[in-house]
Amino acid sequence: MKSIVKVFLIINILVLSACERMITDVDIDPGRKKLVVHSYLYPGMDTVKVMLTSSLLLYSSTELCQGPSNNEVDDAQIVIRNKNIEYPLTYNDSIKQYISTELEIKKGETYNLYVKASEGEELFASCTVPGENPPDIEILSIQSDTYGGKIINFRFRDLNGQGHYYRICGVYKYFYAPEPESFHLYSIYMDKGEEFVTDINKDGEYFIYKTNWIYLDEEPNPVTLFLALTDIHYYNYHRSVFNFDGENPFSEPSPVYSNIEGGLGVFAAFNGSTIEVDLE
Repeated sequence: MKSIVKVFLIINILVLSACERMITDVDIDPGRKKLVVHSYLYPGMDTVKVMLTSSLLLYSSTELCQGPSNNEVDDAQIVIRNKNIEYPLTYNDSIKQYISTELEIKKGETYNLYVKASEGEELFASCTVPGENPPDIEILSIQSDTYGGKIINFRFRDLNGQGHYYRICGVYKYFYAPEPESFHLYSIYMDKGEEFVTDINKDGEYFIYKTNWIYLDEEPNPVTLFLALTDIHYYNYHRSVFNFDGENPFSEPSPVYSNIEGGLGVFAAFNGSTIEVDLE
C-alpha cells in the first residue's frame, strides 16, 4: 500500500511540474482590442438599446472584481435598419448605451444592425424576432414544506414544428420593510429542468420543471415565471456563456458564441410572456 501511495505522489509531482513548464514555455499573443456589441430586441419594448464596448487585452491589469473597466465606446455611429428604413441611435451617457425610441419591434420581422466606430471599424449583425407566441405555462402542483416554503411544479409544451428555442426563469419579490419600494427581487432556480432548451429531438414534447425551495414573506407575493421563445443567436450565446467555467483552472477552453461580423457579442431577439403564480 505504501508503495502505491508513493507512486501516486510521484505521478502527481511529475504532472504538476510538467504543467508548470507548459505554462511558462507558451508564448501567447495578447491580441488586439475588438468592439463588443450586446443588444436584445423584443416586441413591445419602448426603447431599443445597444451596448458598445471594447474588449480587454489578454495582459490587461483590469480585474473583474474591481468593477466596470470604463471601456464603453461613446463616439460610434449606430443604425438599425428595418424594411429599408434606417433608425439612428444616439448615445445616452447616463446608462452608457445607444438608444432609440422611434423603432417599433414587431414579431416575425428582421432587423439589421450597422456600427461604424471613429477609428474605422465596421460591424454588422442581423436577427429576426420569432413570429410565434411562446407556449403557455401549465402549473401542475404547488408543494408546501414544514418551514413554510413552496415548490412549484410546472411544464410547457413545445410548439409544433422544429427549430424552437426557449428560456425559462422566475423571480420572487420579497419585501423587507412596509414601504412599497423596499423589496428585493430573488431569482427562482430550478431543481428540475434547464433554463435554456431547444426542441431538437423533442419536437412537440413537454418540458417539465420543478423550482427550488421558495422562501415566503408573511404576506406572500406571487412568483413571476417568464417564458421566452428566442432566436438561435440568443440561445447559442447564452448556452456558451453558461458553459464557461471561469472558476475551474483545469476546465477546457469554452469559446463564447458571437453573431457580430467584424467584432464580438450578440444581437438577438425573443418574444416572451409572463404568468404570476399565487402561493397562498
